[in-house]
Amino acid sequence: MASSAVRLSNGILGSLAILALAGASLKAQLPPQPSRPLHGAYYAWSEGRYTDALTEYLTILEAAGDPGLVEEIAALTGELYEVHEVTTDGLDIGMAPDGRHLSYVVSGDSDLETHVARITPGAGPPTEVAVIPGSAVVLGPGGRVAYRTLGDEALLSGPRAAMEAARLRQSTLEFRAAEAQLRWVEASTAELRMLDLATGRERTIDTSGKLLVDWAFAEDGSLLIAAGLEEASGSTGLFRAGPSDTGLTPVPAPPGYRTDLRPAPGARYVVYTVPATDPAPSAPGSLRPEAESVPRIGVLDLRSGEERVYDGESPALSADGSTLAWVERPADFVPDRMRFPHGPGGRIHVLDLTREGPPRVLIETDRPLGEPALSPDGAAVTYARMPGFDWEVFVHPTASGGTERRVTTEVQHDQFPVFLSRGTVLAAKGEGRHRRSYLYDLASGKSLELFHNNTVRTIAPEYEWAVSPTADWVAIVAERDGDTVSEERGVYVVDLTRRVTREALTERLRTNIETERSLRAVAAGTFGPIADSVRAVTQAVSSARVFEYARSLHSFGSKHITQPGNQAAGVYIAERLREFGYEPEIQTFQARGIQTSNVIATLPGHTDPGVLYVISSHYDSHQRGPGADDNSSGTTALLEVARVLRDHPQRATIQFAFFTGEEAGLLGSRHYVAELGASGAYLAGALNNDMVGWANDHRLDNTIRYSNDGIRDIQHAAAMTFSKLITYDARYYKSTDAHAFYEAYGDIVGGIGSHPVLGNPHYHQATDALSTINHDLVVEVARTTAATIMALARHPSRHRGLLWQRAADGSTRVAWALVPERDAVRYRVRFRATAEAPWTEEVTTAARIDLPALPDGAEVQVRAVSRDGVEGWDWGRIVVGELPGGAGSP
Repeated sequence: MASSAVRLSNGILGSLAILALAGASLKAQLPPQPSRPLHGAYYAWSEGRYTDALTEYLTILEAAGDPGLVEEIAALTGELYEVHEVTTDGLDIGMAPDGRHLSYVVSGDSDLETHVARITPGAGPPTEVAVIPGSAVVLGPGGRVAYRTLGDEALLSGPRAAMEAARLRQSTLEFRAAEAQLRWVEASTAELRMLDLATGRERTIDTSGKLLVDWAFAEDGSLLIAAGLEEASGSTGLFRAGPSDTGLTPVPAPPGYRTDLRPAPGARYVVYTVPATDPAPSAPGSLRPEAESVPRIGVLDLRSGEERVYDGESPALSADGSTLAWVERPADFVPDRMRFPHGPGGRIHVLDLTREGPPRVLIETDRPLGEPALSPDGAAVTYARMPGFDWEVFVHPTASGGTERRVTTEVQHDQFPVFLSRGTVLAAKGEGRHRRSYLYDLASGKSLELFHNNTVRTIAPEYEWAVSPTADWVAIVAERDGDTVSEERGVYVVDLTRRVTREALTERLRTNIETERSLRAVAAGTFGPIADSVRAVTQAVSSARVFEYARSLHSFGSKHITQPGNQAAGVYIAERLREFGYEPEIQTFQARGIQTSNVIATLPGHTDPGVLYVISSHYDSHQRGPGADDNSSGTTALLEVARVLRDHPQRATIQFAFFTGEEAGLLGSRHYVAELGASGAYLAGALNNDMVGWANDHRLDNTIRYSNDGIRDIQHAAAMTFSKLITYDARYYKSTDAHAFYEAYGDIVGGIGSHPVLGNPHYHQATDALSTINHDLVVEVARTTAATIMALARHPSRHRGLLWQRAADGSTRVAWALVPERDAVRYRVRFRATAEAPWTEEVTTAARIDLPALPDGAEVQVRAVSRDGVEGWDWGRIVVGELPGGAGSP
C-alpha cells in the first residue's frame, strides 16, 4: 500500500466545564458489557452473523419497554445521537467561540467560498445564514464574522500561473517563490471586513499599508487582533480594532513574526506561534530563506507589552485562559514524518497564566508525543504518546504530584484528543484514511463510537472535527457514504442533546436486515449452480502453504525495488508458479535507473479466452522492512489462488499479476496496464488485494475496496458462502495498484484490503513482520478471491459503450456494444425517469432498443444474458442527457 497524504485538521476549539477525573460521566450512554437480554444478538454481531443479530435486536426493540435497551441497541448498531447533514461538499470547518455558528469551505462556481450556518442543538439541522467569498474567515461570538476579501484577481493570476508552472517543472524553490508572491498580492490588495450576522451590516477595517497575516476575536468580541506586515518598513506587528472601529490601533509588542493568534479570555494575554520559517515575503517577488531555528510559542501581555517566548510547538490554551501547554522537542530533533510525525520524544510544558513564574515540565519522555489539549479550567491535559508502536491517548493533571493515566488501549493509532465534557475525552482512532471518532468515559473506561453511517458493511472515514464549547454538538467532515474516490466530503453535526428515536432505530434495523438478505440473494443467484465446484476449489486452500510462502518471502527482508530482496522475491514467485504448472512471464522494465520485474501467470479460458480477468497484488515492500502485511499477505493469498485454480480453468482467461514497484509509485501496475493496452486485450474486471493479513481482534475481517458495485456484491457473497471472512466495503482505489486499472479501464475494480483500512500500526515500519500476521485471515481472503473470480469468469461481462439518442418523434433510442462472450443471446434493459421512480424492464435480442421519451437525468441500464440464462455480473449504465450521446445514430 503506497502512502498518501490526507489532510486532517484537529479543529477543536475547546469545551465547557470539566475534568475532575471523577464525577459526572457518560456511564448511562456508554454501554459496558451488554445487558442480559442483548447477549445473544451482541455475540452474533461480534461474530459477523449480522442477519441473526439484527433480527434479534429488532424483536427485542419492538417488545422493549426499557429506554436503556433502546440506547444500547442504537450504540451497538450505529449512532446513538442524531446526526444532521450540513452539506455534501465541505471542509475546513470552523466554530464560533460561543458554539452557535459553524463555518465550512466549499468550491464555488469560480473560487472557494465560506458558508456559515447557525446551530441550535435540539432544534434540527443547522440553518445557513451567510455565504462569504474566499476561505479566510474567522467566526466570533455573538454572530460576528471577520474575513479577508479575495484581493485583486487580475494581479493574482500571474503568481498562480507561476506556481502551476513550477509545479509542472517540479521546482520547489520556484514554487515557493511564486507562492510567496501570491501571498503578498493577496495580503496587500485584500480588505479586512467585519460582518454582523444578526443585522447583515458590514464594515471595512482600514488596513492600508499592512499585509494581513492572521486575525482572531477576543472572548467578548470587542477586540480584533490582527497580525500584519507594514509595507513601508518590512516590520511585523500586532493591531487591534474595537467593536465599532474602522481602523487598526497598534498593540505594543516587540518586533517579530506571529501567526496562529489565540486571544486568551480576560483580554489580557494573546498566545501565538513564532514559526521556524517566516512565510511572509519582505517585498514583492522576494522569498526569505528558510530559518533553521526551532518553532517557538509566544505569550504577549496586552497591558504591559511584555512578551515571553519559549521553544516549542502545538500550543494549547485552556478555555478559561488560565493555563497554556505546549510540546518542546529535543534541540537536535529531525522529524521522520512517517515513523514519528510528532517527533521522537520531548516534553510537555504547562504555564500558569494567572501568576508570575516560569513554565513547568509536566511530562518528559524519549517516546514520541504530541497534540496536547487542556481541560477548560486548565486542571488536566490530554495528549497522544507512543508507548510502543502505536499512538495512545493519555490524561495527566496539571497540578504538581499528579500521575499519568492511559485512556486508550487498542492496537490502533489513537490521536487528536480533546476534552468534550466533564469526565469525557473525544479522540480519533485509526490511520488517516479511516479515522473514527470515539468518546471515552474517564470514570468507567468505556468508549462509544460517536459517528457512523448506520450501515453494517460500509465504512465512513472521518477527517476533521470541531467540538462546541458548550459540549452539545460536534461537527465532523467525513465520507459518510464510504466513497473515498470522489473529491467531495460531507459536513455533519452530531447533536449531543438528542438521541435517536425508537422509530428511527427500528427503521435502521429493518433497512439493514433487508440489505443483508439481498446480499444472501446475490449469493444464491450467483453461486447456486456452481457452488459445488467453487467449494472444491476454496476448500483446497492450504494454511500451511500460505504460511510457507510468507516465511520464505519474509526471509528476503525489504523487497523495495532498491533492495536485493526485490529480485529474490520475484525469482521465488516465478519458481512457485512453475511448480504449480504455469509458464510465468517475467515482465522486466527499467524504472528510475533500476531494473525490476512483474511476474505474470496465465490460466487460459476454455470458452471465451479473449475475455480477461486479472487478480493482482504487489510483492514489493517499503524500504524500512519486510512488509509482511504490506504486501506479502496479498502475495501469499494470490500464490495460493493461482495454485488451487491451476487445474480448474474457467470460461474466461485469468491472469495472476504479481506487481513490483507499488511502493515506488505504482510502477509495476502501470507498466503492466500499458503493456496490456498495447496488446489490445479485453480486460473485463480486476481484483487487487493489498494488506490483508492483520487482525486487531478475534474477527477475521477485511474491507472490499472497489469501484464497481457488481464486483463488490459478488465479493460479499463469496465471503459469506465460501469463507469465514467478514467483509466491509469502501469505494476506494487511490494510491493502490487498482488505481492503474481504473485510470486505463474505468469502473472495473474490486479487491480486498485491511479493516479498519490501514489500521495496522506496523504499516510501512520495520515491525511489519511475520509474527504480526494472522495467516487464517489470509487463507479466508484467498478463498473469497478464488470464489469471486470463478463467478466473474462464468458470467457475461459488463456492457460498455452505451449511447443514447432522441428520435424525431421524441422517443429515446439506446444502443450498446456487444459483449465479447460467445453465448450472450439477449439483453435485459431497465429504465426509470427519476431515481425515485420504479424500474421498467424490457428484453431484446438486438444491441439497441427504442424506449419511450425519457427526460434528461433518466437512467438506462443493460445487462447481457447467456444462452443458459446466466446474467452479466453488473449492469452497463447511461444517463440520458449526459455525454456520450445525443448525436448521430447509435
